[in-house]
Amino acid sequence: MIEDFLKESLHYSCGDKLITGIITLDNLKDTNIADSELEGINSYVEQFEEMMIGVTVRELPDGRSRCSTRTSGSISANGICAEHGGGGHFHAAVCELDEPPEEARVIMEETCRKYLAESDDKA
Repeated sequence: MIEDFLKESLHYSCGDKLITGIITLDNLKDTNIADSELEGINSYVEQFEEMMIGVTVRELPDGRSRCSTRTSGSISANGICAEHGGGGHFHAAVCELDEPPEEARVIMEETCRKYLAESDDKA
């Protein structure tokens, strides 16, 4: 199942408040799943109780990455994704980066850490 690949790729940081995972084109090929069949996979990271920001990075056919971001509390997924030219709703947003998945994860984690720090400052 594709969830198994995502689960194996999860990276936890910031006291498990930030969780990122990656789905590659090879993962889709190995599970015989089309990208269009991934409805709901972006919410997978929301099942973890401590999660305040979850990002699912999906490799695109052109080598770029689609970063679907989910947040809880007062952290804006829209704000995070807007920094990279994307957008959406307050707790669910998306952006696309020109980098491959592993590099996109690093970029998104850096942005997310900034939002977590701002959230901690307000608490």
